[in-house]
Amino acid sequence: MVLVDAGGLGRQRLPYSATGFLDRWLDGRLDLPVLSLSAVPRPRVLFPPGVDPAVSATPAEEAPRDALAQLATVIGEPRTDGHTYDWPGIERSLGLRLPSDYKRLFEVYGAIGINGIMIGHPEELQQQHAEQVEYLDWEEDEAMAVHPAPGGLLWCANNEGRETIWWHTGDPDPDRWTMVWDVQFDRHTFPGTLTELVIADLTSRLASPLTRLDPSHDGPMMWF
Repeated sequence: MVLVDAGGLGRQRLPYSATGFLDRWLDGRLDLPVLSLSAVPRPRVLFPPGVDPAVSATPAEEAPRDALAQLATVIGEPRTDGHTYDWPGIERSLGLRLPSDYKRLFEVYGAIGINGIMIGHPEELQQQHAEQVEYLDWEEDEAMAVHPAPGGLLWCANNEGRETIWWHTGDPDPDRWTMVWDVQFDRHTFPGTLTELVIADLTSRLASPLTRLDPSHDGPMMWF
């Protein structure tokens, strides 16, 4: 089934029947990015005709959203056991701490590409960043600061159209970094994490999509 949110949160293909979806969602087992409600158990109550459930039911206490759990509802659970990385050493080489969502993504899934979005491997970030910076060609008055300049862009991924995706490292807290892509031309920005950006693309919520593949039709294409 394909779930479409009327509030503009996108659409998502689910490998369940309608009853299978409702059973899992009411049990609090699905943190779906296209729903504004979080994954918590909800009462199974039938209301007679003429009774407004929104008025009569006791609201469930909402839980914090988990972007990685939301991503798993789109691309599936990891196929291998967890992965370990020398994060202190990697961050020391970069001269920056990395966002926790990026570290969790690699610890759970390992090296991964999603729907034409190829995410930079932690152990190759520094080298790939230097290589991608060499390709930047912009007018001086349009140039953005690039790492290692303070608050500069740090490369993190490419897409199938050879656009580069960057962290904007202007905030001292890496978990508050925002995303930028197509920096030399239209310069699109996203006010969230890398994982949230991937989810937004997979659920058709970006005005300027990162890829032309629609997982709501055929499911996401994965590379491990």
